[in-house]
Amino acid sequence: MPLNATLTGSGWIVSIDTNGPRRAVTGNTVATAADVNGRIDVNSASPVQITIPDDSTGPWQGSEMVAAYQAGAGAVSFVAGSGVTLRSPSGVAAAVQYGTIAVQRVGPNEWALV
Repeated sequence: MPLNATLTGSGWIVSIDTNGPRRAVTGNTVATAADVNGRIDVNSASPVQITIPDDSTGPWQGSEMVAAYQAGAGAVSFVAGSGVTLRSPSGVAAAVQYGTIAVQRVGPNEWALV
């Protein structure tokens, strides 16, 4: 069970298995197929953006999920690459220090914060 999301009556519950793929970064990065069902560990004092590329670049095919853990003080956010829609109920896809956020592909070139 690398990364799972369950929709309940009160919202999404996300669980992350730390045995899934992990990648450490200190600056802006692009999510890749290697990050699917795993976690990007971000350690930076400055804000960091993780770009979700379009389906042809991903290459994304199903309902993939990518998570990010904010180890440093710099805010971590997912941003949509060219041709991608990123949906978030709050309008901002950012974590707090020591928090984890995740996005899931919900359709062609469409992702949602979970």
